[in-house]
Amino acid sequence: MSAKIGEVGEITTEKFTILDKENTLSEAIGVFNQEKPELIIVVDKNKNYQGVVSERWIYRSMMDPTQAKIKTLVKNAPKIPYGMPLNEVAKMMVENSLQVLPVFDEKKENVVGVVKDIDLLTKVVEEEYGNLNVIEFATTDLVNLNEDDSVGKALAIFRENNISRATMVKNEKPAGMIAMHDIVTKFLIPKNRSQRGERAGEKIDSTSIPVKELMSYPIISVKVQAKTRRAIELMKKHDISGVLILDDNEKIHGIVTKKDLLETYVEFHRKTEEGFRLQYAGDFEKIDDFEIGRINKFVRRFAEKLEKVLGKGRIIIHFKTIGNPEGDNIRFLIRMRVISPGKTYNANYEGFNALDVMQILLDKMERIILSDKKQDDEQRYKWDFQAGMWF
Repeated sequence: MSAKIGEVGEITTEKFTILDKENTLSEAIGVFNQEKPELIIVVDKNKNYQGVVSERWIYRSMMDPTQAKIKTLVKNAPKIPYGMPLNEVAKMMVENSLQVLPVFDEKKENVVGVVKDIDLLTKVVEEEYGNLNVIEFATTDLVNLNEDDSVGKALAIFRENNISRATMVKNEKPAGMIAMHDIVTKFLIPKNRSQRGERAGEKIDSTSIPVKELMSYPIISVKVQAKTRRAIELMKKHDISGVLILDDNEKIHGIVTKKDLLETYVEFHRKTEEGFRLQYAGDFEKIDDFEIGRINKFVRRFAEKLEKVLGKGRIIIHFKTIGNPEGDNIRFLIRMRVISPGKTYNANYEGFNALDVMQILLDKMERIILSDKKQDDEQRYKWDFQAGMWF
């Protein structure tokens, strides 16, 4: 099977393993440790495709791997045909919040490999996309930790801000990075096996351990003037998901991640040149049709106002449900990302009613953008957002 230039087949790897959904997570862990696949493809007893499982999901689930089965964590990832264009693959990764996708033959019957986000990005920076300034779409409203802050504080901050990593600072300079993956693999999993410092019935509050014991160092960074090509090169070389952006005095200006780069690559290739395109991702299908209709109406109204303020771009809204879907206490965490020429804005909010959360989130995003534009022409931008947001 041969791939054409610009198709996913160019960067497909055969580093995958197929397991039955009834296998235990212990068996999956054994496969990851021995064979080191990028992804496990999950099938049923009749060899029908069910979805995928990654090593990271198993670690983060904190389930008893000897009892829990693979089917409890499987995600129904889309079947990517061997000839799909790379910009479409990037879109699938963004919409499904997946770093690795299964690649099938053109009939979508048999798995032929998998494709990783970093391999896709490494390929597409050969295009003009690789010459874009990385600071243009970095996250600049960072949350930092002090190196003596506790693991418990880090976990609380990650949840409150819907983030998975933070910079540790010392004397206002970056001292290291702490990621959710570090806490899970270096702390939570070992903690479950035996309490840190536990002896003869004595137990310590392990969440009070300072994050500096888990931080990654040295800092991997790029300069403010760096191009996307350089950021992606460092991510691939060091097997990391994000790099800091520093100036010559080591002042932090932002962070850019693989997810940021995928989103902007999709935006770079979009065909519509005017206005704001809207994209939903995550668990939006769990919201009833009436609420989705109202949310869509509000967001489109917001997009029309954005066009007056920012010109054109893309709005990505990611829905996440928290709690038992069958219970009464399910909550919605909604993350909103506005990608415009020269600037990216981020906001999130959580609550029990998706429609209410969306309204509050749109108001929050409005304030963020108005604040950013205040020095340019506060009154004109404020006028564009005035009156009749909800109807």
